[in-house]
Formats: sequence, structure tokens, C-alpha cells
Amino acid sequence: MELDVYLGRIRPYAKGCPDQVIRNYLIITLRDICHRANIWRHHDKLFMVKGIKDYTLTDPAGSEIATVQNLLREDGTRLESRDLLPPYLASGTPYYYRHVETNALQVAPIPDKNAMHDIELTLMPSFAATEVPDEVGNLTLEFACWGVLADLQMMPDEPWTNPQLAEVNLQKYEKELNRKRIRGLVGVSGGEQSVTRRRFV
Repeated sequence: MELDVYLGRIRPYAKGCPDQVIRNYLIITLRDICHRANIWRHHDKLFMVKGIKDYTLTDPAGSEIATVQNLLREDGTRLESRDLLPPYLASGTPYYYRHVETNALQVAPIPDKNAMHDIELTLMPSFAATEVPDEVGNLTLEFACWGVLADLQMMPDEPWTNPQLAEVNLQKYEKELNRKRIRGLVGVSGGEQSVTRRRFV
């Protein structure tokens, strides 16, 4: 879905706002949604090489890696995600991984043999993106616009400034994002659940 599809829903409520400003905030909002709700999943292969602990991940064109959701051995068993990898002096079968930054991954222990792994990533649009997959677009088209308007309408001294409407749009955005717990959200249960808004700029 082209990002310009969103603009038609935003322009009437932010009259006079340049399209490029709207696009910039739209990308920020979509990155926020993708990161928090894990709606843009991507499956790939990671070939671990004997003696190598650092790996560079590849993201599809127009996207960036938000998180590594799962890393699985060929038999389906999962490696455990760690913020800090335990220090291993000996090599062996990797049991832990650390997603260091957008495209960097480390594993421990250092592999003692070559092995193929399945990797599941959560993606988000890059700042240069002009479109998102239709599935992502269909899930976000309505409420992403509320998030964009919440930011635009809080800008001071602009023709489209409207703090009261900004607050209403922010509440609608947060409520819809949390209510949907869009199917990719980790830890979905029968009870209520919410996630805290974080901006990725």
C-alpha cells in the first residue's frame, strides 16, 4: 500500500500542512505501531558459521529490523534472547542471542559447527519508505492517521494546531492500538493488555 493513501485521510484535518511533513510523521507513527504491536513479521534463514559469533542481518528493501522475535535451530528449539550474553570461554552449540542494533546479532557460545537457523523478525518502514505491505496497511490505515494527527495538531502556532483535538486523537490512537493487540502482539491472552507508547525517530 502506498503511503500516500494515508495522506488523503489526514489532509482534511491538518489543512495547510505540507505533505512532506505529514509523511515524516506518518513514518514515525508506523514505526511506532510496527515496533509495539509486531504486525510486520518476516521469516528468513540465518546460517551460523563455526567460529563466528557476530552476524549481520538483512532487511527487505524499504524496511528496517525492529526486533528479532525468534531464532530457532533446525529441530525447532529456540535460542534465548539476552540483553547481555554470558561469557563463554569454550565454543559449542549456541543457546543465547543478542540483537545488538538494527542489523547486528551476536550468539553464545561461539558455534562449534556450521548450522542453519530460522529467524523471525519484526520489521518497520525505513525513513525512505514509500509503501508498506498491504497487510500492514489494512491493519493500520485508520488508526495510524489518528496518531499522525495527534502529533501534527500539537505543533505550536500553525494553521492546523488544535491541542484539544490532538488529545482526542491520541486517546483514540492508543485505545485502538491496545484494543487490537494486533495478531502479532506477543503474549496475547484473554485479559486486557496494554503497551506503552514509544517514539522511534
